[in-house]
Amino acid sequence: MDGLDDVFYKGICTPVDDIVYCEVKAHKSDYEWIDAVAVNGESHESENEKGYADFTDWKMMINDGTNSINLSAGTKYYPFRKLWRVWIDLNRDGEFEDHEMVFSEVSRSDIEGTFKIEQESGVEQTRMRVMMGLFQFRDPCHNIQYGEVEDYTVTFSGESGLLADATVESRTVENSELENLMAFPNPSSDIVSFYGVNKSIKGSFAIFNTLGQVIRSGEVVQIPNILYVSQWNSGAYTIIINYDSGDVKSSRFIVKK
Repeated sequence: MDGLDDVFYKGICTPVDDIVYCEVKAHKSDYEWIDAVAVNGESHESENEKGYADFTDWKMMINDGTNSINLSAGTKYYPFRKLWRVWIDLNRDGEFEDHEMVFSEVSRSDIEGTFKIEQESGVEQTRMRVMMGLFQFRDPCHNIQYGEVEDYTVTFSGESGLLADATVESRTVENSELENLMAFPNPSSDIVSFYGVNKSIKGSFAIFNTLGQVIRSGEVVQIPNILYVSQWNSGAYTIIINYDSGDVKSSRFIVKK
């Protein structure tokens, strides 16, 4: 195709569009968003797409064997810990299954990695989903609170296409690596969410202001998923969790009007 790259090229992907995929998005992408996805050295750049972007009119070539992948995010304030996952619908059944997750990683900075796919026969092109979320892994059809999701079309470079039960090798990071307590967004003028809370372990929590006064307290299971702070005074607050196991976690956040 004249004027277009041999590996990443733009074109209409009617065969892939015939398949209906689950809809997914991030509710807020203002803090961090996907700004570049590259496979085998060629990159597609984007802006903040408000939670989801359909880039399936871009075909990305993947190879039989090892493929390189580079992922980067745009940041408005501070580079938070980002959780990346990539799925490829290898059998083109319209679902992203567990064995079709080709890449999973956690980082505050840009990601460089590889994934390996071995093919024998099958479809020639299919969909790839890239998900970047903050603080917590999600499934490919599960909306995320903060981050962004982008869909692409991938085409196999060989003659035989993708195999439905292809062997996939990649590094996977589990949620157990995400145990630090963090308040987000921080600072905030309306709501605060706490990430890294283990509600399966009994314990208690308390939120203090700078004067040492207890603003809110209770059992760990009572920690709200969303804390509304629009009526709180401006200033610094600290949440402290004392687990019955002996572990203590704390995080400081700012309410700013």
